[in-house]
Amino acid sequence: MDKRTAILEAAARLFAEKGFNETSTAEVAAAAGVAQGTVFYHFKTKEGILLAVYQALSDDYSAGLAAALQERGTGLESLEQGVRFHLQFARDESTAFLVALRDLPARLGNPQSPARQEIRGRIGRVLALFQAVIERGRRDGSLKPPVSPEQGAILLRGVLYGLTRQKLIGPMDIPDLDDQIVAFCRQALGGTPTPA
Repeated sequence: MDKRTAILEAAARLFAEKGFNETSTAEVAAAAGVAQGTVFYHFKTKEGILLAVYQALSDDYSAGLAAALQERGTGLESLEQGVRFHLQFARDESTAFLVALRDLPARLGNPQSPARQEIRGRIGRVLALFQAVIERGRRDGSLKPPVSPEQGAILLRGVLYGLTRQKLIGPMDIPDLDDQIVAFCRQALGGTPTPA
């Protein structure tokens, strides 16, 4: 593993365990097995490390979601695959997802952050993927959303990220409800019943 990757993995783990504010770059360097100067060589600031953790997570998520939503079957079937992808990805990448959901908005989501536009663009790409599959479902008749495809995409992302946030940060233990979430999203977007 190269040093940059080692730093990102150590930082994600420490940020998830201790929180962004409570983790020092010296701790990240020690956990990654590198000198503190190496951390600053690869990332100019601690916020730069946080942004890089998010970028890596976002890149993997967007690529996986795009593959899950590829045109195979109806728009509804692709949508269901996309929802299942999200749920599994959130479990597999729970450490980085926790950091992105908890620490990213507070540190880099404010209007003064230079990273805000990049984060908005990445969220926009996810919304565009969801919107395209909803539009496809409308065309093939498998989805009849009561809202516009753009609004449907926003609502779908909100449901999935909200549930993921509850599971990772919330005070309650939320069981895995994959089939129920798929059914909920199907019904909310006017999905026609899948033949038995």
